[in-house]
Amino acid sequence: MKRIVVFIIIIIIALSLFAQKNLLLLYKKSEQYGEFMFKYHVIPILEKYDINYELKNVEEMNYYRINNNRYFGVISWYYSPTLENSHLYLRQLSNFVGNGGFFFFFNNLGVTSDIREINNLLNKIGMHYLYGYNELNNYQIKFNQDFFITRPSTKGQMPVEKYVVFGCDDDILLSYKSEETTYPMIILSDNGGGAIFNSFLDDSGNIIINMKKIILKLINQTVGIQNKALIIKTKFDDERFLKSQNELKKVFEYAKINYTFINVDDFYNMSFIDLLPYKYIIWNTNSEYVETKTIKRFIQNGGAFIFATFLSKIQRTEIL
Repeated sequence: MKRIVVFIIIIIIALSLFAQKNLLLLYKKSEQYGEFMFKYHVIPILEKYDINYELKNVEEMNYYRINNNRYFGVISWYYSPTLENSHLYLRQLSNFVGNGGFFFFFNNLGVTSDIREINNLLNKIGMHYLYGYNELNNYQIKFNQDFFITRPSTKGQMPVEKYVVFGCDDDILLSYKSEETTYPMIILSDNGGGAIFNSFLDDSGNIIINMKKIILKLINQTVGIQNKALIIKTKFDDERFLKSQNELKKVFEYAKINYTFINVDDFYNMSFIDLLPYKYIIWNTNSEYVETKTIKRFIQNGGAFIFATFLSKIQRTEIL
């Protein structure tokens, strides 16, 4: 029992090193645009999946607060291309992405700045800006239908700008082609991306992209977004495990660390998305352990799986 208590203390020390992080949503209060779009199209998805977020007016924000200690990702939604001290904003976002965060923007970057500052950020999310504003009247579309709820329109005038996209073609969800020039319009990579101008809207201003799928793909790379611990048990655990589970509960409550106990059967019904809030999974039962694809994916994306039991007595099976 002493070994279990010592092990619990080690877990608590490790957990205390990780602060809970949020998703940062940035809008401009002067526009009365992005805030509405976030509240109507993005925040309901975040709340459904219990993803912590902060909705901030970038015009009143200290850019240095955009850091990896506070946030795991940033999504912006602006209309105008003006922002005070935009070079500092771009540099801070560039540092944020360079240190492991993601950045995705709707409509435009919301800044007017030196192209080197712009591309210093865009290059880190797989894009490169080349200017070349144009308005297309005749064009063809290519799109990934998995990320759209309705087909993009080919009618009407469409504003575009030239971008180069690094990585694979799968990162380009929508592009327009006019004569010999292709314009990537919606880009989604592991580090973020962007939905340029009104490419994500239909002629009536309705969203045509599958917002849920895009949001979940953006956060898909990030486990532990709420720094919670998930503790696996069964109703058939013997006295030894019941005592250790009780000790875990006491220590977590004392340390003010969020935790959840779950039965084995319910645990194996959880999807990878369901596991995203958890940084640690603690196996605290003598039930048979089955290594599933979901568990492998959780570990590969930065999660920790801890056996708080006697390893020699664990029955282990692997599902390929």
